[in-house]
Amino acid sequence: MKKEMLFVVSLMALGAVAGFLALVMLAAIAIPNFSQAMLTLTEKAELEQGMTMGWLMDKKILNTALAVAGILTAVTCTLLMKILNPRITIKNKERVERLKFGAVAFGSGACLVALVALAMNINFNLTWQGLARDGVALALFIVTAGLLWLIAGETGWAGDFKSWKMGVQGTAARPLESFLYGAAAGGAAVLIFYFFTWAFTGFLTLTAEALDRSSFSTPRGLKFIGYEMSFSAFVLMGLLGSLIVALSPTSRTREQRLALLRIPAALSLVLAAIVTGAVLYADAKYDFGKKNVAAAVGVPEKASSSDTLVLLKPGRAQLQEWPQEVSGYGKIGPGGSIALSRENLAKVEGYLEKHKDGSIYTFASHEILVNGYFHLLDARAGLDRKFKSSKQALIPRYTLLSQLRYLPVVPENLNYLRAFTDEGQWHISGKYALIIAEGFMHNARTAEAAAWVKKAKEKGADVSKATFLSEPVLTTGRVSGTISVNGKPPVHTRVALVRYDKYIDKISDMTLQTRLIDAKEPDASGRFVFDHLGKGEYLLLFVTDRETLPFKIPADKWKAGNAPGVIKLDTKTPARNLGTITVTFSTERTPQSNP
Repeated sequence: MKKEMLFVVSLMALGAVAGFLALVMLAAIAIPNFSQAMLTLTEKAELEQGMTMGWLMDKKILNTALAVAGILTAVTCTLLMKILNPRITIKNKERVERLKFGAVAFGSGACLVALVALAMNINFNLTWQGLARDGVALALFIVTAGLLWLIAGETGWAGDFKSWKMGVQGTAARPLESFLYGAAAGGAAVLIFYFFTWAFTGFLTLTAEALDRSSFSTPRGLKFIGYEMSFSAFVLMGLLGSLIVALSPTSRTREQRLALLRIPAALSLVLAAIVTGAVLYADAKYDFGKKNVAAAVGVPEKASSSDTLVLLKPGRAQLQEWPQEVSGYGKIGPGGSIALSRENLAKVEGYLEKHKDGSIYTFASHEILVNGYFHLLDARAGLDRKFKSSKQALIPRYTLLSQLRYLPVVPENLNYLRAFTDEGQWHISGKYALIIAEGFMHNARTAEAAAWVKKAKEKGADVSKATFLSEPVLTTGRVSGTISVNGKPPVHTRVALVRYDKYIDKISDMTLQTRLIDAKEPDASGRFVFDHLGKGEYLLLFVTDRETLPFKIPADKWKAGNAPGVIKLDTKTPARNLGTITVTFSTERTPQSNP
């Protein structure tokens, strides 16, 4: 049994080394460069720790690991052939025996290459769609494993190489049994790799979304993932190796095989107990078992209604369905959607408050909240939520900082900007120091803007193009107008001003998250006013309910009169009165003429 034990140990060692190499690849692509980032001091400290993991990318260590993996692979494959047929190294002298040995070696090598190629084409995606897509490759993998057992097996075609007949002289050949044992081993390998993929995906999700508190990969998170990969691969390779030994196509009795199967059975039970305990704990503490944010929070997932959005583009206006539903993404995957209402958003807020230690839907919940308030065209609530989320999530942080250069010049927005200048809480790179400077200039805080341009230069930023210090500033811009739909002021309506972009064709939550300037509810006469605006080019849109304006109206059945197109404000034209924007439509069908 020495070679059998050595085979299992070499396979386990190969699994541990493969886990280490996977960690090296993750570290190379996952830890970001923070030299030009805006980070909390905690995030900066975590990333600086990441620099201590640079040894993972050291070429000597990487080359050593690759060499060890190569040696272990060669040793494992050699031992595998010895496990399949202990007589495979017998030196034969006769021509026919040598030819058979060569034929067996060629056939076995072809099967091994085919197994590796097939494994690389299997996604190991545990869904019905994934299984259907991988079906042919899975079947071929199992059949090829059976062929390897049949070709190389002591009870198969190779036998003892003393003749071209199957099996060993004096013992009946068992080709079908050899093939079935190989197919069973191949099927077990597939199941083990599926389990590894499931476990890795689950642990990656748990680590990224809950255990690793930052919205990017940190050394702490990578270590968790590295430990899990190496441990899982180590144990599962041991399980696979012990199964291969028990199912080898050699001359063993049924009792001997059953005795050998006790080892993988015991490993499976221990592994099942560990995994079950971990899953139950993760489910209870981090909502690991919940399908999506809606299930975790306890709110409906799908919208029950849709409103109508009208985008007043240059040249033509555009109708768009505006479903009362928002979705959010976590760090590595979708968190699902929720039916949008202020009550449901309040429940998501409560969910985050309840799960201060994190859950697998923490970051998706942050995005749903930000998207939700902007989707409702509640600019103040959206900005406030974005500011709260920016303390943990990067995208709200960066988009809010960018917006503060264009938002209305009001105390609330200036307070957000000032909060980001606290160097006792934030690591501010030269790039973001320049953005902060532009934000202060937008608020007509010239001295503070100049001070931050100086800081940006000290931090290595190129300030040669920072011409905003010498440009005139507008803080009292104003846009006003009136909206009517079929001659009446629309009810249940919100009017919004967004930054113009010639590529805007359809409004999305991300459009509003990054380009919304302000939103208002018109008064009883349909009048709206946006004030405290800065220089820029803007578009107008409004959202109303489908009873006021159905979104499924053919283009020839509605029109927008006096649509403003691009609204430009500067110091020469600080105010625009748009007059009355008239939207008219008809839901009557055109009479069909008789033939």
